Amino acid sequence: MTTYALVENGIVTFGPNQLPKNWRHVSGLDLATPSALKDLGWLPVEEVLGSPTFDQELDGYNWVILTSKVQHVAQYRTLDAGELTQRLSDKKVSAEREVAEVRFDAETDGMTLSNGRSIRTNREAQTQLNGAVFEASQDGAYTIDWRFKEGWFNLNAANLLSMSREMRDFIQSKFDIAKVHDDAINALTTVQDIEDYLDANIRN
Repeated sequence: MTTYALVENGIVTFGPNQLPKNWRHVSGLDLATPSALKDLGWLPVEEVLGSPTFDQELDGYNWVILTSKVQHVAQYRTLDAGELTQRLSDKKVSAEREVAEVRFDAETDGMTLSNGRSIRTNREAQTQLNGAVFEASQDGAYTIDWRFKEGWFNLNAANLLSMSREMRDFIQSKFDIAKVHDDAINALTTVQDIEDYLDANIRN
């Protein structure tokens, strides 16, 4: 939706915003033609955001008044060394959090065992399997009926231990991958490099 600014005596006194329905002595301003709006000093606004570099941040806007429009031009300032260091540190923390979220999703999304059966790997399933393995470690004759995606199967102690090892290896592999990403991110030296890395390796 087009926004407007009010220009009076060569100065923008209002905007950028949507046209008010009523303004001063004028009713239905928002229904006026572009020509009528221009006569009253109302011009459409063009946002000019530019392309800040990794070492810049927004530092306000300037107005450029043209014949048929006004430009709302973003201004950027260059960060000093201390600010860049803090921004990089903050970005690494947020990037590692993003990696952890992806790792958690992969860890808890389920897996297929070497025997072709599919199991859940969420935290509840991990706890249930750990409990069953503990019981089996106390009683070599222990068995349990376990629900897989493919149906119910009766598992003995050896079956449970094998399944537990596969699940543990599966989950650990997700942590290993996350560590590789964390190490790579920590080695990067700019915020843009981290963004590029996340786009290429995590957000896909």
